[in-house]
Amino acid sequence: MKGFVIDFNKKGVEKFMIGEVPDPVVKAGEVLIKVMAVPLSAWELDFIRNNDQLSLKEYIKGCNIYLGLEFSGVVLTDGKKFKKGDRVAGSIDFTKDEKAMAELVAANEDYLSILPESIKFTNGASLPIGSETTYKGLVELAKIKNGDNVLIIGANGGVGSYAVQIAKNAGAKVTAIGGPSAVPFLKELGADKIYSYREKSVFELNDSFDIIFDLAKVLKFEQAIHLLNNNGVFVNSNPQLDIDSEAQAKVSDKHVPYLFVAHGSSTILNQIIDKVTTGEIKPAVESVFSVEDYKTALKTLQENERFGKIVMDLSSF
Repeated sequence: MKGFVIDFNKKGVEKFMIGEVPDPVVKAGEVLIKVMAVPLSAWELDFIRNNDQLSLKEYIKGCNIYLGLEFSGVVLTDGKKFKKGDRVAGSIDFTKDEKAMAELVAANEDYLSILPESIKFTNGASLPIGSETTYKGLVELAKIKNGDNVLIIGANGGVGSYAVQIAKNAGAKVTAIGGPSAVPFLKELGADKIYSYREKSVFELNDSFDIIFDLAKVLKFEQAIHLLNNNGVFVNSNPQLDIDSEAQAKVSDKHVPYLFVAHGSSTILNQIIDKVTTGEIKPAVESVFSVEDYKTALKTLQENERFGKIVMDLSSF
């Protein structure tokens, strides 16, 4: 099959090439899927920017396809939960599985959800990781509730754009910090207060918050504590455990859950897709590129300011 492979002897977007790779092997609990669309993410950005090729090669040893953590497509084989012809969206296990930027992917049925005909494949592909990460951070970890005052840092990215919507959907008041050109976009998503990080630093805010969701990884707990209300929650999206912050939280009335998502959840994604069909949540897609324009898509990914997801249409594979 066709898929995106990496030449580790090259740099930047020149590392990425379309090549022939073996078809995926479908294991128990999986179905084979014809991939229709894949969004680009920080995962691909790491491959563009990281020059430590040996560590990258070791991390992904044994895989043919290294790129594409989430996708939409059409099921080609019958499984226990899905049947041939089903339209689906979902993700792979980030730490184990072959990735999805290819003609075909074998995916665990527990990480998939039915994608209604009313949602385009390119929109559906943007949903799994961004919305599921947000749901875990705001709903499961921070226990967001109606009336909460929420600060979202990095609000205009592929995850942040869903964070704003899910927080508003929960009845929260949202303060969003994003890029200089993001104000109209964040206003459209429903944010109540919007600041460009160039006009107002998070350190200059005078408000206090029940939840701080830091997707830009700019704050440590010791810097966020004065912004939190009593029993406030600082959701840290940096998987590097900050021992000092954890210790400080133990002697205060603040909380610091650490956000790490290793794989998808059909239970969460089903809820998100239901809200998309009712119009409560909008797919956050900035732009769509064809397979032939993949280098342009990757170059766009490197731009500092993005509004939602950049999606590649793989239907022509």
